[in-house]
Amino acid sequence: MEADFLEIAKQTKLLNKFRLQLLRYVNEHRNTTVNGVCGGIGRKQSVVSVNLCKMHKAGILERSGDGTKGYYRISKSFRDAIGRLYEYLHIDFDYKASNENIIN
Repeated sequence: MEADFLEIAKQTKLLNKFRLQLLRYVNEHRNTTVNGVCGGIGRKQSVVSVNLCKMHKAGILERSGDGTKGYYRISKSFRDAIGRLYEYLHIDFDYKASNENIIN
């Protein structure tokens, strides 16, 4: 489990405000192309392409298709890891909340 969280930490370190915008767009428009993202968020193709590529190399996104027409979606491994992190934090918060009630 700790290894999963370390991988998530590496991946999320890559996510700045712009890449979070890309991640959200790709999540809402699965199997979208670079041009689809450009049209959706109003940014230049070169900027979008470079950032999607970095997110793909980090394992955040999956890419299918040939060299000129790629389709992006959030990777299953990233989704699963975020889900496990959410479950872990939810359990941890429930535990702390129940202990605070006992102490108070």
